[in-house]
Amino acid sequence: MSRIGRLPVAVPAGVQVDGRAILDGWGAPTAVVNNAGVFEPGGVVDLSPDAFRSQIDVNLTSAFVVTR
Repeated sequence: MSRIGRLPVAVPAGVQVDGRAILDGWGAPTAVVNNAGVFEPGGVVDLSPDAFRSQIDVNLTSAFVVTR
């Protein structure tokens, strides 16, 4: 039987809290899919520092935090 858990990957503290709930309720996963991603159209000149940070947090940091 397949069970899917979803985590708020842009907020590392949320991943820890929700991840703990998943572990407590279902046990250790046999697989983890780090499939979160966002894209802000435009070039680097048009990208605000906040938009850049958001992309880094969702696209890169979240994979690290979830896998950890």
